[in-house]
Amino acid sequence: MSYLTRAGYNPGALATLLARMGSKGGGSGIYRTHPPTSDRLATVKTLVRETPPTPSEQNRTKRFQQVKF
Repeated sequence: MSYLTRAGYNPGALATLLARMGSKGGGSGIYRTHPPTSDRLATVKTLVRETPPTPSEQNRTKRFQQVKF
C-alpha cells in the first residue's frame, strides 16, 4: 500500500484488480506461486480501509469528476 499511496495511486484499485483476477479463476502460472487471490483481496481490503487518502489522490479524483461529464 505504501508504494501505491506514495506514488499517488488509489490503493483501492488493487482490490478491484484482485477481484477481477479472482473472477477469472486460475490454478496455473502465478496462481500456483502466489497466495490465493481471495486471501490477497481480503488483506488488501483491510489495508485500504486503514490507509488514508493522499492529497494527490483526492486532487486526481476531483479532476476526473470534472472531466468525466
